[in-house]
Amino acid sequence: MGAGLIAIALPSELRRLALEDLQAPPLVLPDLDGRLHRLDEWRGMKKLLVTFSSWCGCRYALPGWQALHDELRPFGFTVVAVAIDHSADDVRPFACGLTMPVLYDSNHVLTESYAISNVPTVVWIDEEDHIARPNGTAFGSDTFSDFTGVEAGPHLDQVRRWVREGVLPGSDDEARYAVGDLSDDEVLARLHFRVAAEAHRQGNREVTRRHLSRASELAPDDLTIWRAGMPLVGEDPFGDAFFVRYEEWKHRGSPFHGLPAVTGSEPAA
Repeated sequence: MGAGLIAIALPSELRRLALEDLQAPPLVLPDLDGRLHRLDEWRGMKKLLVTFSSWCGCRYALPGWQALHDELRPFGFTVVAVAIDHSADDVRPFACGLTMPVLYDSNHVLTESYAISNVPTVVWIDEEDHIARPNGTAFGSDTFSDFTGVEAGPHLDQVRRWVREGVLPGSDDEARYAVGDLSDDEVLARLHFRVAAEAHRQGNREVTRRHLSRASELAPDDLTIWRAGMPLVGEDPFGDAFFVRYEEWKHRGSPFHGLPAVTGSEPAA
């Protein structure tokens, strides 16, 4: 692909495992100190897999997820926060004081395994690593509710009922196939992103920019590709260029791989 760099796609069976069989794909990611963690480390607990990033305002909702983690911890529950970020240093300022697990995914392994195309995305995983509720938009606080139009409370209340009472907001049949798989172009975009990320680590700006441009063309609706790539080429992910593309994405119907946000008008179960 360029500069002697090669990227390999993950087996599509991993996504079928998540999207069709509702079994959480295996996960091995580092924490901010470089220690590797596996998803089955928390087997026997209910868990929320919460994706966020330093390039998204959802980074400011981490204290809300920490509060939920603390509240429900006595009931056998944990939040596992995963930053879709280039390095631990990108994440560290926003994780200060948190005690819930915080991992990071510089190569977008999680987003490919679970077919995630935006942050924040939350996955409910039960004690047996069965996906109880697949990818969905959710927030840990109302910090940006005026901007997103989504309040955190309805989803958080559903999580509380699930953890304390075992009540799910839907059946397995409803959850199965509820999230669409990645297209071939979206998978290819992730390969270009990985090449770009490695080129960035090596200081090769031309290769970084070229592969990010191609990745963005292949997956124009995937914010974990085009917005995540902005800091790698010196662009502001909170600047005017972002808002222009964000409005274009909204005009296309805000397409993403996941369930819509829970609203107050929906039943809790």
